[in-house]
Amino acid sequence: MKISWREVTGYLLIVVASCFWGGSASLGKSLFQAGMSTAQLMQVRSVMSAVVLCVILAVFARKHFKIQMRDLWGLLLLAIPGLVVVNASYYQAIKMLPVAIAVFIQFCAPVLIFLYGWITKREQSSTAKVSALCLSIFG
Repeated sequence: MKISWREVTGYLLIVVASCFWGGSASLGKSLFQAGMSTAQLMQVRSVMSAVVLCVILAVFARKHFKIQMRDLWGLLLLAIPGLVVVNASYYQAIKMLPVAIAVFIQFCAPVLIFLYGWITKREQSSTAKVSALCLSIFG
């Protein structure tokens, strides 16, 4: 069986993203204990993410910087407030709860999104999707 460099890179990026994501909750809890507010932590996370994403896109995928005019309202109405709500709720949960519980709540997000799609008939159920949802819940 031959594994391509592209597949290895993909798996490596998944591992790196998982490490960063898992570490961000513990780092956030530590920063809260040191006196940082939820708003400050959200700003730091958002700016750092934007800088890293912009650098990566500038180097490897400039075409993804282009925003279609028809997508602009969706970006302004959903992406920006969505980022604020997700970050605020995540870090507020970390601040108020043990990290493990806050992360478990976030693991449930794909299930809620799938259930919404299934109830509104926009998503079909399959064994692979149900298995993936179970894996997301159990980390």
